Order: sequence, then structure tokens, then C-alpha cells
Amino acid sequence: MKVDYLFSRNKKIGSKIISWASGLLIKDLEKVPSHVAILLDEHLVMESTLTTGVRAVPYSYWKKIN
Repeated sequence: MKVDYLFSRNKKIGSKIISWASGLLIKDLEKVPSHVAILLDEHLVMESTLTTGVRAVPYSYWKKIN
């Protein structure tokens, strides 16, 4: 099984706050991710969200929202 790590951010307020707090020493906050997920076999993403907890979603869906 192939495992990759995905680093992302989106336009939701939680993502913006996490990126801001994580990147206080970095000038370009657009480069600071707020989220890490695991990609399994280039198909299934395992992630944790505030509203759903841990979930598994297809990579094609995940790319649309991150």
C-alpha cells in the first residue's frame, strides 16, 4: 500500500486561523498549510475535520474542497 501525506488549506475561517497561528514567523502566510491528510494508494484520503471527525473520502472529492 502506498501512503502519501497531503498538506492543504482552504478558505474556511478555521483554516485561516490555523495557518495564521502556525505561520507567525513566516512572511507569506499563503504558503502555510492548515491541514494534513493521508492519501492511500492515490485513491482514498483519511482526514479529520471539525464537523465530521475522522473520515475517509475519495481523493477526487478531497481535491475539490482543498
